[in-house]
Amino acid sequence: DTSTFYEVIGTPARQHDAALTGWCPDWSSGATFLPPLFDGRNIFAKGNSNLAQINDPEINKKIDEIAAMTDVTAANAAYGALDKQIMEKAPIVPLLYEKNVTVTGENIAGAYLNDSYSGGIDFVSVGLKDAAK
Repeated sequence: DTSTFYEVIGTPARQHDAALTGWCPDWSSGATFLPPLFDGRNIFAKGNSNLAQINDPEINKKIDEIAAMTDVTAANAAYGALDKQIMEKAPIVPLLYEKNVTVTGENIAGAYLNDSYSGGIDFVSVGLKDAAK
């Protein structure tokens, strides 16, 4: 039962030493990945997304510093450095990195990857270049 599983692993008092789960960012940014999973202020009695229960003041401070950045390129680089710092502490064990390959036919028009759809094709804009083909 999925709901029971996530209730148990999201409740620190009931959590086991390890759990097999996953996380998918809402859009292409470290902001939708690192803060929910590794900010110690996201450890709650229930509904916890920081399943590693890591509460490192240095990591929390870095998350705040990056969130205040207005330069997206600099923020992305800072998230990359923070990711490396977090992985050196090994609070999780990444087992899989999913990468989708999207291919369209030569008669397809308007197929573009949209970050709002987790990088997927926005099917509202898809059509044929030549409807007679």
